Amino acid sequence: MNHGIYAHPWDLTELEKFGGTQKLADMGFNDLALALAYHAGRWLTPWHSSGAVRFLEDGCVHFRPSKEYEELQPLPSSEVPGSGVGPLGKAIAGLADGMRLDAWTVLFHNSRLGRAFPESCVRNACGDIYSYALCPARHEVRSYGLQLLDDLSIREGLACIELEAAGFLGYRHSSHHDKSSFAADPVADFLLSYCFCSACAEGLQTLGADAEKLRELVAGGIRTLRGEADAMAPITCGPEGTEEQLSALIGASELQDLLAHRLQVYRGFLAELRIRISGQTRVALQLKPDPIFSGGQMGVPIAAVADLVDEIVMTHYGEGPASIQAAWDELPDTETPISAAIWPKAPQFRSDADLRAVLQAVEARGGKGLRIYHLGLLPWKTLERVASVF
Repeated sequence: MNHGIYAHPWDLTELEKFGGTQKLADMGFNDLALALAYHAGRWLTPWHSSGAVRFLEDGCVHFRPSKEYEELQPLPSSEVPGSGVGPLGKAIAGLADGMRLDAWTVLFHNSRLGRAFPESCVRNACGDIYSYALCPARHEVRSYGLQLLDDLSIREGLACIELEAAGFLGYRHSSHHDKSSFAADPVADFLLSYCFCSACAEGLQTLGADAEKLRELVAGGIRTLRGEADAMAPITCGPEGTEEQLSALIGASELQDLLAHRLQVYRGFLAELRIRISGQTRVALQLKPDPIFSGGQMGVPIAAVADLVDEIVMTHYGEGPASIQAAWDELPDTETPISAAIWPKAPQFRSDADLRAVLQAVEARGGKGLRIYHLGLLPWKTLERVASVF
């Protein structure tokens, strides 16, 4: 089974002081996912000598674009020199023998482009624009994503392109300095996350649904939940029963229309990508097998997209061993290789036994690999602890 780890270019620069990627290989990692398109953030980097807190550049790519783009265009980060070898070339040249290099690519979470092109963003049923979330149903957004991935697919030395934020990001995916007095449970999150921009409305109409009626129903559901909300009440809605609660709120057939449109958008984009880069580079997709989910992973059942990607990555950030094991026990049989990605930190992870439990759960279902998030964020002691379990 592969043992992988996510990293940014500056992590690899710092890692050179420890022996470079050979150090990772000696620790048992044989799979490196390098961020080549990413979004803004403020990261606490516990073992970097260049500083403890790093502010990430907004909506940038860590490679030099080589293709012509349309209206939405990638912006090289400050890590990319005007000429000469950039982060990708350095990573390829410094890769330890036997280690695989993947392009970790955040597609539609891009506040820089969202602010410049608000009409290209997710627009909820109340008309609010999520400037951090490009809408994957829109032509210009899909073109940007396809061009970016096509650009990466021609780079020699990359084994796979891993897609993050390839779907609708939605409300609960962090924006900037987020605040609210009551939490959006899965029902409220779905309603607040569903996009009704012009492209999504047209897509719903194409499926035979009344887009304006659906928008009004979803907006009404949001108003109902806001009116019933109590900032001091616990969240009672869990994943179980979410679809039933949504059906009761907006209608069963109406919910199925909304889910059908989402699936059409997702399959359409992945099918276009499959045609565009066929035979050049493998494609891995980060997903949550829940059609109600909106976020950095595509919320879609595995069986619905397994034929359109080469690999699947189940991300379990914020989950502990018990919930991860339950999720893997419920996975459907598929010929598409599946890996797990975890963020091994408290309170979800507190011991080596917790790490071993997850490793065993993935191995028991024939998982392709286990990936660790993230080289720059985890203390070095934690990295060594993870490696010892490998």
